[in-house]
Amino acid sequence: MSIRSDGRGALGVAFSVNLNSVGDTFVPINCKKFLVRNFTLTNASTTLAASAATIGAYTAASAGGTAIVTPATATTLTASNITKDQTVAAAAVALTPTYDSTAGKWGLYVRVGVVHGSAATLDAFIFGDVLE
Repeated sequence: MSIRSDGRGALGVAFSVNLNSVGDTFVPINCKKFLVRNFTLTNASTTLAASAATIGAYTAASAGGTAIVTPATATTLTASNITKDQTVAAAAVALTPTYDSTAGKWGLYVRVGVVHGSAATLDAFIFGDVLE
């Protein structure tokens, strides 16, 4: 159960994160302060068994701000129905979302730091507790 008694749930999701391009995918977060508990990757469009692609999450673009999830590979994603929980680096840190002027919303960023080398996507779910 969350601190606010709302229950734990998805804080945000990034669908179809492009693993063949270094960069950020903005994830809207609809609260003022939160704790991340899980960062779950799933729905890979192709096997990532031999992939060097790295996926992380940050409070600011370009791997800036607080590292929520440090970049790591997802080589266990060998089919679209497989999931992988990445280690949450900032699990004990109350975070505030960043305002993205392009999206016109508050949120965080899923970052691909090393590319897969061919067309590949996955979905990234951020689960946690809403504090405010």
